Amino acid sequence: MLFHLSVAHLPEYSLVKNNHRKRIDFQVLKLLLKLLEPLEDVTREVSSATTATLSLVLPVLVAILTLLEPDSSVLDKMKTFMKTQLEKWFNKSFSNKFYLLTCIVDSRFKHFTFTDPNNFSTNGITASTLTDWKSVGARKIAEQLLKDEYQTISTTILGTSSTTAVVPLCLPPRPLSVLDKIVTRQQTTASSEYTNYLSEPEITTNTCALIWCNQNKHRYPTIAKIARKYLCIRATSTPLERIFSLSGFITSDRRSRLSSESANDIIFLTRNSRIKKT
Repeated sequence: MLFHLSVAHLPEYSLVKNNHRKRIDFQVLKLLLKLLEPLEDVTREVSSATTATLSLVLPVLVAILTLLEPDSSVLDKMKTFMKTQLEKWFNKSFSNKFYLLTCIVDSRFKHFTFTDPNNFSTNGITASTLTDWKSVGARKIAEQLLKDEYQTISTTILGTSSTTAVVPLCLPPRPLSVLDKIVTRQQTTASSEYTNYLSEPEITTNTCALIWCNQNKHRYPTIAKIARKYLCIRATSTPLERIFSLSGFITSDRRSRLSSESANDIIFLTRNSRIKKT
C-alpha cells in the first residue's frame, strides 16, 4: 500500500450512544469510500503481473494528488497526511530515469498529457505540487533519454557496417558503394522511426501497452526493443511475493521430501496453469 494510516489521521466519527450501542456517521463512511476506493483500484493496477506497471507510477501519482485536493470536509486532515507521505517518498519521481523511460515507451502516456497544467486549473494544490516536482520538463528529459537509448541500440544493430573507411586527404572521395547506400538508408529510416513514434497520438489508456508494442514492432522495431527492455520492470514486488507465498504453500513441512527440481516444476505448472492457449 502507498499509505500507512494511524488512527490519529482518520476523521473523528460522530458516535451517538443509543441503548449502550454506538452508531457511526454513514456520511463520513461514504466520503471515506469515495476516497479509498480509487486507491484500491490503482493499487491493484500497479501490482499486476501480466501488464506493464512501472509506466503507471507517474500517472497514478498525479491521479492520487487530485484525489487529495482539500474540499473542506472532515477528511481534509487525512488528505493532508497522505499528501505529506507522497511528497516524502515521490518528490523526485519526475527525474527518475526508469519512470520517465517507461512512460515514453508506453504509447498511452508518451506525450505526458497527464502533467498538462491546463488539466489542473481547479486543482491548486495538485498544480503547485507538480510544479515543485518539476513535472513540466519531464517530457523533454524523457525524450532525451529515449533518444540516447535509441542511438545506442541503433548503433549496435548497424554494427561495423556503419563505419566508413577513412579516405586520405590527397584523394577525392570515392563514390558511394552499394553498402554505403544501404547503411545511409538504414540510418535515415532509424531516425524517422524515432520521429514518427513521437509524432503519433497517444493510444487509449485501456489498451495494453505490451500488446500494442507487439502489434507495431514491424513499424517501430527499435522502439519495441527499448519498450521490451524497460516495460518488463515491475512497479512493485507483489508478483514476486505471490510466487514466494505459493512456493511456501507447496514446499510445506508435509512435503519435505520434494527435490528442488520437482518443487520448481510444480510452482511453474501452478503459476501457468491458467494461461489460455491462443
